[in-house]
Amino acid sequence: MVGVITTAPLKKFLDAVSYVRGENEMMMENLSSSGDIAIKYAEYVNNCRTQGIEPEVVFRLVYDGVHCTGGYCVINGELCCFWSIKGGRGLWLLDNAIADGAYHLNCFDGYLPTFYKKRGFKEYQREHNWTPSGPDVIYMKKEKLQCV
Repeated sequence: MVGVITTAPLKKFLDAVSYVRGENEMMMENLSSSGDIAIKYAEYVNNCRTQGIEPEVVFRLVYDGVHCTGGYCVINGELCCFWSIKGGRGLWLLDNAIADGAYHLNCFDGYLPTFYKKRGFKEYQREHNWTPSGPDVIYMKKEKLQCV
């Protein structure tokens, strides 16, 4: 059974991120903090307002019954804070994020670049981790989804 994907207000999304990071050690290391996402969102929205343009922001959460089991946000085409705690659901969730306008991202080297390549993302930049044994940060992008 596939979960139900819903649009979430910013606060509910940030609360879900904080909860997942607090409950899951792997997510704590790999998932952006709610503070980082809130700052990115605020800077982007403020920049849009000063230019008189409408911000392009989407917050989505996935529910299995009452339990939040995944989510992502897309801020100006950047896939941020993508996660799923249900195995086998990642590509379905990524397809939804792409449909919501995601076409660039960054992630740690390891499993994730291979995962994102399955949907056409390509590495265009790499930064060495400031922690000596930590994985590199990989920047990836794909062609923007165009409506015909």
